[in-house]
Amino acid sequence: MRRVYGWAVLELAQVAASAHGRSGNLDETIGILGASHRAMIIVDGETGMIVHANDAAGELFGAPLGGVGVNRLVPERYREAHDALRSGFMRDERARPMAAKVDVLAVTRDHGERHVRIGLTPIPSTSLVIAEVDPLDARV
Repeated sequence: MRRVYGWAVLELAQVAASAHGRSGNLDETIGILGASHRAMIIVDGETGMIVHANDAAGELFGAPLGGVGVNRLVPERYREAHDALRSGFMRDERARPMAAKVDVLAVTRDHGERHVRIGLTPIPSTSLVIAEVDPLDARV
């Protein structure tokens, strides 16, 4: 089944942008992400730091992720290229799957690697990006 990224998450990003402009924080969005059974991570696209990750993301990667650099989730051999790709995404922000034509690997706490599918949705008027992470080996 083909996934379309960004539809519901784009609405969430609109809520986040509104909340960010209103109160200077993303508590409302973080609350919504926290309720999701899917792994959801908010990354500052400029610094590469994880601003928030819900419990499902912590379970997927085997550790809490808030305050960690997103490159910790990228296999070491791909980190330099990932930095360049992240910068490119920030220059052309739009909701889309990450690396649609290649396998994406993510590093877990035990230094193992998992195949994942990642959808990226920028939060308008911020440097923040919501990453929706699906393990490809999960049973539906």
